[in-house]
Amino acid sequence: MAASESTSPSELQAVQPLAGAVAPLVRTAEISDVLDSVTDSVQVIDANWRIAYMNKAARRTMRERGMDPDAMLGRHCWDDLYPDGRGTPLQRAYMHAMESREVTELENFHPPWQRWFWVRVFPVESSGIAVYFHDITDRKHTDQLLREQKEILSLIANGAPLERCLSAVTESASRLSPGLRACVLLANPQIRYFEDCYSAQLPSSFAAAIRRAPINDTASGTCGQAVFKGEAVACESIATDARWAQSWRWHCLEHGIQACHSEPVRGRSGQAIASLMLCFEEPRLINAWERDVAKFASAVASVAIEHERRERALREGEARFHRLADTMSVRLDEQRSIISDYQRADQVARGASERKDEFLAILVHELRNPLAALAAAAHTLEKTEHRGEAGSLAVAMVRRQVDHMSRLLDDLTNVARVTHGLVQLRLEPVCVQDAIREAVEATRHHVESRQHRLTVHLPEDSIYVHGDAVRLNQIIVNLLTNSAKYTPMGGTIDVRLTRVRGNAVLVVRDDGIGIPVGMLPKIFDMYARAGGAGYQTSDGLGIGLALVKGLVELHQGSIEARSAGEGCGSEFIVSLPLEPDDS
Repeated sequence: MAASESTSPSELQAVQPLAGAVAPLVRTAEISDVLDSVTDSVQVIDANWRIAYMNKAARRTMRERGMDPDAMLGRHCWDDLYPDGRGTPLQRAYMHAMESREVTELENFHPPWQRWFWVRVFPVESSGIAVYFHDITDRKHTDQLLREQKEILSLIANGAPLERCLSAVTESASRLSPGLRACVLLANPQIRYFEDCYSAQLPSSFAAAIRRAPINDTASGTCGQAVFKGEAVACESIATDARWAQSWRWHCLEHGIQACHSEPVRGRSGQAIASLMLCFEEPRLINAWERDVAKFASAVASVAIEHERRERALREGEARFHRLADTMSVRLDEQRSIISDYQRADQVARGASERKDEFLAILVHELRNPLAALAAAAHTLEKTEHRGEAGSLAVAMVRRQVDHMSRLLDDLTNVARVTHGLVQLRLEPVCVQDAIREAVEATRHHVESRQHRLTVHLPEDSIYVHGDAVRLNQIIVNLLTNSAKYTPMGGTIDVRLTRVRGNAVLVVRDDGIGIPVGMLPKIFDMYARAGGAGYQTSDGLGIGLALVKGLVELHQGSIEARSAGEGCGSEFIVSLPLEPDDS
């Protein structure tokens, strides 16, 4: 018996024409080289059932299995080498080919190696046979896994209880690797202990002792460690391995478990939610096929557990919905009444807001006439000579207050128009650098009067936006005035313009009193005023930034305020779409 993992169709075709003459020809170097190039095993058995030849692949396989290929040559196939093969389908295939001189083939499982082979037996001219072996273990295993998977998924889809599904997983593991026992230990939702144990092979006494076993970093058992660490944990010899708790050791030994392998079962989030334990009757480590079985079983166990949890959550959700529906049906009239009250309250609020806007509009209109008279009087007094120092101070104070009231009334008017959608933009290509220079010049007196250091960074290439030059100037002036007002004497104001991904981005940054973090989401609201140590009750009406936001949005742009908190300065970032020809 010899094996290899794979052979191509061309290699098989190369072997078949040689089958009839392989015995007399293998003595020649040329034919021997051809057979040695085949990656699958080829053996020749003479008419007396003695091994006459093995190609290189067969010899290599024998050595890997601890057998001496040279010592096998000339030995009797059944008496000396494979006495357990007598009466098997493989021997019957050999004898049929030997006696009938017909090609015979079969799929054969070789228990000592735990491997499957496709075997083709050719009669040869010397009255013996040539045997070709192709390893099909991987294909057979894949077919087995698919069949087992289909059966378990069918149980899950048909709504079988979780206990039945997980027991079926352990049954499947035992079928895939005969003699293997398995169990699934399910963790509680908080992953603190095992709440249940499922197995088709182990008695209920085994499961009873596992329940409530802790899941932590203590080495109490392989299953707890597998779930806690999220990785496979093996124990080659439970009797001699000193890592585990004595109670776990004796419990396993009492049930005939000498070694084990625990594989974590992961939920949808990737966290381990259970452990699959493979139990061995002798001290040893898991082999490659059993490792594949463990991964397969843990995967389908995960599907069963997650499906049951989703179904349970759905049932609980439906129950809650029905209870809520019952409550809502009883109190439907009350809910309608509450909704009506809210609607009436909303109408009252809307009416109050409209009346407030009307009042402000009337107030602005009524104040403009006396304010115009005061402005004219201040202008006249400014031109009057011989008014003395005190008179000059008084005139200057009147002029400042008149200008301040004029700006407030203008802001109120503009906000009202923006809020009600009455502002009509005169759109045209506007150079943003020019708008910034004009705004800086307009606010220069205010900035210099507070001894601020103003720096302006503008790119050399002109940046154009599609906007209203007057309104853009108003946006920038308000931002500069805001920074100057809320920055202590001798502060720093930085203005920077850049082009970023199809937008003109203007940043106005200062090292002033900053904005409380809790106020940032509301800073652009109408009448919003940030409280804090640096704010005075006379610091405006809280409409300037609301006006800026409204004008920016009319230009299809956006504005953002940033601040690390009180005393940390502020930063306002305006983003406006570029003029299409300037993108």
